[in-house]
Amino acid sequence: SASEIHRRSPNSRFLEAPSTEDGQTKVDVKFDNDTVWLSLDQMAELFQHDSRAIGKHVCDIFNEEELAKGSVSAKSARDFHLALSSKYGNMLGNVKDTLVFLDDVQFYPHLLTLLKDLKKNGRFRCIASGSLLGITLKHVFIPMGSIDEVKMFPLDFEEFLWANGVGDDVVAYLRDCFENIKEVNGTIHEQIFRYYKDDCSRYDLQYKLMISRIYDGLISNMQNKVNRVQFKKVEGLSNANVERYADEFDYLVSSGISISVRAVSNPVFPLSQSSSKDLLKLYYDDVGLLTNLLFKNNIGAILNNDKGLNLGSVYETAVATELAAHGHDAYYFDSKKTGEVDFLINDYNRLCVLPIEVKSGNDQNNFRAIPKLVDDASRYRMPIGYVFGNKNVLLRQGNLITLPIYMIMFV
Repeated sequence: SASEIHRRSPNSRFLEAPSTEDGQTKVDVKFDNDTVWLSLDQMAELFQHDSRAIGKHVCDIFNEEELAKGSVSAKSARDFHLALSSKYGNMLGNVKDTLVFLDDVQFYPHLLTLLKDLKKNGRFRCIASGSLLGITLKHVFIPMGSIDEVKMFPLDFEEFLWANGVGDDVVAYLRDCFENIKEVNGTIHEQIFRYYKDDCSRYDLQYKLMISRIYDGLISNMQNKVNRVQFKKVEGLSNANVERYADEFDYLVSSGISISVRAVSNPVFPLSQSSSKDLLKLYYDDVGLLTNLLFKNNIGAILNNDKGLNLGSVYETAVATELAAHGHDAYYFDSKKTGEVDFLINDYNRLCVLPIEVKSGNDQNNFRAIPKLVDDASRYRMPIGYVFGNKNVLLRQGNLITLPIYMIMFV
């Protein structure tokens, strides 16, 4: 229900809310005893500020150490609860209505060891989150059964559409077009493709130098005709191989910074049987980072499909992140006789390999390898293959299906 929220005094640490003629501001909020709960968007509406400004203000509260220090230095579940209680008092409820979110927990690994006692205590629900937990968890002992580990990814495109208010009926319509190879309504295609281009245009010390060199080299690798990792370029050593940089690559992939796509010598199911440890590609795990590095804030290259630029690396990175978000381990295949296929994934429903080609230019028929993989007369005889491009083309030719790039969300 609509509730009245009175303005704070000018000396308050809170942002001032603009008032109506009667000196009050009205906004729909949730009341819990004396506590008022508002989302970031509701606070932005209440104070008539951009949501980013509200978020910065909240961050300033953390930076100025207004929160209890005891909660991050606690050595036991009891100390942790006391620290929270000293700060929030009656605001704390129980396991049914209170969630304790520990963000950037990689900076406080001792809190991870408390999770078993916190879970056993059962007073609150706890979530621990961090950008490098894949690395932290390798060096912190956590008793079995004390946590449920969930690996997080950037939003896949279907989730991105939900976040932008696109209705379930539209997504269901697109899925039907994908499954039945039907052309998408022109107006819907233009709008969804605009969303896809918007999505693509978002914006350990011992190994730090090597990691930085490998990371910085991702762009040049992707722009090369042979776009796999060039090990000899990391330190300029002619005999360098993947084993020399195993820890660095493990760091980049485990930390969620990069996605590894390994070559296979024989594209048959399961792909892991013939994967190569020496030949691999690395992709940024966030296509927005790549576009920022390539084009800075000038996103017109993507939004306008600038014909003078090669957007192949952007499209491939978008597909790599989408496949990773869907739980696929991606591979690639390249041979002198057959040619190169951008991505291969295991199809566990049909116990076969699914090849994927990504085309960023206007010519979506400019490929030579993938038809050889899906040809019924070939040695591989893959039952189906996909070519994703930027045109509203949904076409089946034998075992080869051409689709708009955003349809990758259904693979």
